[in-house]
Amino acid sequence: MSESEIHTILVCGVYIFGFISFFLLLAMPAPYGKFNRIGWGPSIDNRWGWCLMEAPAMIFFLFVYCWGAHKWEKGPLVFLCLWELHYIYRTCIFPFLLKTPKKRIPITIVISSILFNILNAYINARFISEFSNNSILFLYINVVFGIAIFIIGFSINVWSDHVLIHLRKSRDDIGYKIPFSPPFSFLHISCPNYFGELLEWTGWALACYSLSGWSFAFFTASNLIPRALISHQWYRKTFKEYPSNRKAIIPLLL
Repeated sequence: MSESEIHTILVCGVYIFGFISFFLLLAMPAPYGKFNRIGWGPSIDNRWGWCLMEAPAMIFFLFVYCWGAHKWEKGPLVFLCLWELHYIYRTCIFPFLLKTPKKRIPITIVISSILFNILNAYINARFISEFSNNSILFLYINVVFGIAIFIIGFSINVWSDHVLIHLRKSRDDIGYKIPFSPPFSFLHISCPNYFGELLEWTGWALACYSLSGWSFAFFTASNLIPRALISHQWYRKTFKEYPSNRKAIIPLLL
């Protein structure tokens, strides 16, 4: 069996895993953040958990990318920069902005995320720098729109994180509050940070135009949409004054 065939099987596996995850997470939200609960084994500091989870996507992607024959071509290099932009933020910046020193995350969640990030980094990096010749990608309109959507999504994601983090006045403040902050949609949806990430990887998939790229977009949606729906319900139950016109994750729709 060739590496290309193995790559295709792994991509199909991500679609299957995403489909299963969607229904599991609708029934039982992942135990971190506001849904953290006992019964999931040992846990570690929330911030270091984020670092460990996201680091493989940053490091292993670069390693696999450099293994490819097209690594010095313009198209692959642009995609490399977009990917690393997101994961450098997620690994090296976001965790240390958190004002939650007392919060913890189960090691089982960390390990499962590490395994997925290794798989996802491999299938996307290998496609970009080896299995697809992206030297002429900038001739296609889908690449322009895809990169634009990715950048918009990343901006929304970072800004939304900023708003949520600064709802807490100090590191001893562990309570939850209702966010209100234009221009990035807290006035319209409960989880614009998730919406931003959906946009990012939808833009990525559109620009790459590959099954591996779309598998990541699909997996992202299968994880974030259930969590956003459950978070939206939690906000409405927790805060009687919660705005009734807000949707969960997609403005005006969901």
